[in-house]
Amino acid sequence: EKARSQSAMAFAPRFILASLYMQQQQAELASKVAAEAVAINPNHASARNLLGVAQMTSGNPREAQQNFAKAVELNPENPDFRFNLARAAGEAGRSSHALASMRETYAQHPAHIPTVAYLVDHYLRSEQISDALNAAKSLQRELPNHAAGFALEGRVQATAENFAAASAAYDRSL
Repeated sequence: EKARSQSAMAFAPRFILASLYMQQQQAELASKVAAEAVAINPNHASARNLLGVAQMTSGNPREAQQNFAKAVELNPENPDFRFNLARAAGEAGRSSHALASMRETYAQHPAHIPTVAYLVDHYLRSEQISDALNAAKSLQRELPNHAAGFALEGRVQATAENFAAASAAYDRSL
C-alpha cells in the first residue's frame, strides 16, 4: 500500500498488491487494485487476467470475460488466459460457448491440466464416459510422468463403477 500511495502511475506495486490480495482471498480489494494497474497499463495481459480472476471471484463473470478476452487477445498462446475466458463464459450462462472454447483450448494445448479436468468433468456430468476416459488417457500420453492424467482416469473409472481399473489408475498416480 505504501508504494502504491507514493506514485499514482506505478504499475508494479499495484499488480503485486492485487496478487497478494487474491492470495489472501480479498477479491474485492484485488479487483479494485488490479483495475488501477490495468488503467496504468491496459495492454498488460497478466494484469488483465488478474483483474478477470478477481472479478470472477467477486461474482462478476461478465466483467471478467471482457478482461480475459483482452488477455487472450494480447497473449493468445497462454492456455491459462483461454481457460479463464471459457470458465467466465460458463459462469455468465454461456455454457455452449464455454464448452467450445474449452475444446479449442484443449486442441491447442492438450497438456493443459485445468482444461482437461474441466472437459472430463463436463463429459462425466453428460454421462459421456468414453469421452471422459479418452481425455484422461490423452493427458497421460502428453504428460506420462504426471499424476493428473492417471488421477482423472481413476475418477472416470470410479464413476463408471470399474473399481479395479480405478484403483489401478489411482495407484499409477502415486
